[in-house]
Amino acid sequence: MKGTGSKDVTQVSTYPLQERRNKVRAEDFARAGAPQLWDRIPDILVGREFKAFAAALHAAREAHGTMLWMMGAHVIKCGLGPLFIDLMERGFVSHLATNGAAPIHDLE
Repeated sequence: MKGTGSKDVTQVSTYPLQERRNKVRAEDFARAGAPQLWDRIPDILVGREFKAFAAALHAAREAHGTMLWMMGAHVIKCGLGPLFIDLMERGFVSHLATNGAAPIHDLE
């Protein structure tokens, strides 16, 4: 594999994080604790699969099984962080692996 060599970084400009325009706002994030939403998920196709996945998670938690989650940064970037935090607080996450972009999006 050919190396990229040295790069000239004199043209790189920086600015404070507070001045950065973000694509999302915290108030747009998903909110946990909406039980009526569960009743609205259809029992067809992927809706049925999602309910089966949720039932398997519940069974694993009850059996004190390991629940290893591996995810990319879009879970955080798309505002689903609060839902994932709710899963953590309720014992549905025992281990978490993410890529390096997830903490960056969390900071943003």
